[in-house]
Amino acid sequence: MHVQSAPLPPILYPVMVEPVTKLIANAMRSSKGSITFGVRVSNAHIGRGEDLELRIGCRNDSTVNVERVQAKVKEKVEWMGAKESTKEDILAIPSIVPDAEGLGKKSKTELKEKKKAGVDDNYLDIFGEITSSSNDDKLIKLRIPATSRDTFKGQIISVKHILVIKIKTKWGVDDPKIEIPLKVGSRAVDEAHEPTVRLPPPVPLPSTSGEDISGDVQPLPAPVAVPIGWAASEKSLRIIAPKESIVVGGAAFDSSNNGEPVSSDPVVPVPSPKPPDQPTLDNLLAKMVSSVNDYELISAKLEDPDWKGLFSSLTPEHFGSILAQVNQDFDEPRVAALIAHAVGNGAFSCNHCVAALKACAEWNRIAVVQELLPFISDLSSGMAIIESELTPWEKIVTSKDFERIS
Repeated sequence: MHVQSAPLPPILYPVMVEPVTKLIANAMRSSKGSITFGVRVSNAHIGRGEDLELRIGCRNDSTVNVERVQAKVKEKVEWMGAKESTKEDILAIPSIVPDAEGLGKKSKTELKEKKKAGVDDNYLDIFGEITSSSNDDKLIKLRIPATSRDTFKGQIISVKHILVIKIKTKWGVDDPKIEIPLKVGSRAVDEAHEPTVRLPPPVPLPSTSGEDISGDVQPLPAPVAVPIGWAASEKSLRIIAPKESIVVGGAAFDSSNNGEPVSSDPVVPVPSPKPPDQPTLDNLLAKMVSSVNDYELISAKLEDPDWKGLFSSLTPEHFGSILAQVNQDFDEPRVAALIAHAVGNGAFSCNHCVAALKACAEWNRIAVVQELLPFISDLSSGMAIIESELTPWEKIVTSKDFERIS
């Protein structure tokens, strides 16, 4: 039996992590300057067998040549049991020829002049390089093997995929590197499909008469999709026999009933009533602990009239606590936008956005701000609150987003 996983969401998920600056020193630990580089992944949601596209921007403010740029995708499997175990595999390792602008070394005179510019100039240059679509020859592609596992985070087993980019110099020890999480799975499609279960082919029955009966075997029906909600509709009936009963000649006798026959009717336990689903924050957070897909969980709660009141009156602190509990980090931006849309009466504020910045994964901060800006009601008066929480790089990347909203 082969079960195909659900496809990835049909949306692009670009990732730009903050550039890394690394001081370079020789074997005698004498400073040779620094190297700053950044990476942009066009879509961190990547299907098996697809190409991962990325761009690299670099500023070599050292007297050391860059020999090459190395990129690799790691698959890391972790499981919890009697003993913690980890398995790590390398899926792809292409070496990139250092022909991009900014990789060449500088002279000591150039370095002295460069010090006057400051780090922001490097950031602006790198941002322009990794977001430009005009230099297609600088686009790097890595093929994700079709045999790779799905990215998954469970309580017992987790599968992680990480893109690692390293600037290689002759010294090696101080080589700067950047790591970007990826989500690998079935290729995205326009419409989501239910998993398909493929049945094995029919097996001919052996003939007792020596005749060939293979032609009488009827083929099984074509594979069909598992009906939606089948798990919820299928119920099993537990039958509990009376205690200490024995069957003699087809009649049941109970040793505690003076040998008198007892009823042969099965005893079917009556399930206790299900406790009400209380629409409280603690209840929601408890459900998210055991949930695999928090986006779908919260979407379902938002459709429930009993739960809408909880989301419409969320405080910044409570909003941050929900976002911090999201199981899959990749879901944080869209979960944040989903809840922000539900906060009623224009109550979603800059303080909600700040709480989200503190709760989400570091590499998600830019995406979270971009998703939440359209919902903020007091942006004109409270923009400084958000900007005070942003790094210089995050301000550069989100500057146009703030301009569009304001």
